[in-house]
Amino acid sequence: MDAATVVVLIRTYFLLTTAATVVTYTVPGLNERFLAYGARNASPSPNKRSDVDVVEDNRVSSLLDRLASITVPHSWFKHFYLVGLLLTGYWAYTVPEARNASTLLMGCHHVRRLLESLFLTRSSASRMHVTHWIMGLGFYVVLSVATWIEDYATPEQPARPWNLVGTGLFLAASTAQFSYHKHLAQLPRAPNYQLPTHAYFNYTVTPHYFLECVEYLALAIRTAREGIFNTTIYCALIFVVVNLGITAQGTRTWYEKRFGEDRISGKATMVPFIW
Repeated sequence: MDAATVVVLIRTYFLLTTAATVVTYTVPGLNERFLAYGARNASPSPNKRSDVDVVEDNRVSSLLDRLASITVPHSWFKHFYLVGLLLTGYWAYTVPEARNASTLLMGCHHVRRLLESLFLTRSSASRMHVTHWIMGLGFYVVLSVATWIEDYATPEQPARPWNLVGTGLFLAASTAQFSYHKHLAQLPRAPNYQLPTHAYFNYTVTPHYFLECVEYLALAIRTAREGIFNTTIYCALIFVVVNLGITAQGTRTWYEKRFGEDRISGKATMVPFIW
């Protein structure tokens, strides 16, 4: 299989998994069963679901309930960064085209997020549906190739100013995200939840999600061979924006129910000043 075909398959994978997430979010009976997790997981009991999902056949509803019960610890998020780090190192060791600044940036990202998961994030009993875990692993497996495959598929080109802009933006977003993650880790946990007081929270209720999107936007700029964006990484960005956007909406709803709408009024859901 040539590199150009791999590029097409990677882009297709990102877009199809994004579409699957959108379908799960929009189809009644799937959203509350499979997307909510952690403190935001306020899914109704099976009995309540039967009242809400009146259009579902009882056997289908029962099957969906059983599937929804297949969960894994939320702490398994660390597996994403471990797998991403191992594969990034493997490709850099075995494929000369993977030994570039973009691979180094993603390696640093994986190291930071893994260390945060191990030493900064406090353990909890939160769980997520197994499909979250599988899809997350798949994303990082494919991403480990996406960061260098276009260098393999096209002739080498000199670095451009946009590449440097992408590098600076990536490092700035990564540093800012770590700052906010550190703040979140210091907040009281259940049942004494408190709203964040970090400066970023003045603009959006999920600044860490927004900054994650900025990191992938920066990576798309950093890896562009022509134009401003690398199309393959841009497809990965679409996946990240859609998934984090859905989670951000759930976070906002949880904040409103927990602390009141007035406490977060005027703040964006994810993207400052826009949404």
